Amino acid sequence: MAFAAESVARVAGTRVCRALPVAARTSPSFDGLEPPPDFRRKVLVSWPQRFGLGAVLLIPLLSLFGVLGDRRLIANATSADLRVRVESPRCARYGNSVRLKIQVVLLGGNNPRRAVEIGLPQSYLDRFISIHVDPASARQNSRERVVLPALAPGQTDLDVVVDLTPERYGWARGIVRVGIASGETVEIGLKTFIFP
Repeated sequence: MAFAAESVARVAGTRVCRALPVAARTSPSFDGLEPPPDFRRKVLVSWPQRFGLGAVLLIPLLSLFGVLGDRRLIANATSADLRVRVESPRCARYGNSVRLKIQVVLLGGNNPRRAVEIGLPQSYLDRFISIHVDPASARQNSRERVVLPALAPGQTDLDVVVDLTPERYGWARGIVRVGIASGETVEIGLKTFIFP
């Protein structure tokens, strides 16, 4: 039982409070109202939202299957004078530095020491803003030409590492040409996708 008010009485100079009973409140009656109509609940999604949702779901799936992320392509080529191995990034993120590694081995035990020239493709380098060639012993004649010091036959301890910083989105493609004077040139294709 609810008590909504109090009565006050004075008995012999003292004040006595007494609660008065009030009828319990009941919820209002909805007997006279009609029930709501039946309707199918549906989610309204516009086509740009569907496209965005698909893209949001696609990115983790591509990463899970190894399409995105740091993956490297390795290509080998051999001529009568040279053996070349190129490791290039398959994907690169805009602004993050990546490495292009070129290993050159001079073949033939009787050959004298000879300088090796590496031609980096201009079409590939155009997608990158910063290009740094290591080791310091490699002489960079221009943006796309690197000359290695004279190699002894069978020498494998000299790798050229080119640090690149992507600047433009899309595919970077080109052909690396490695050769020696009066010898064959070895060509290896490069392909790197640059994404935001």
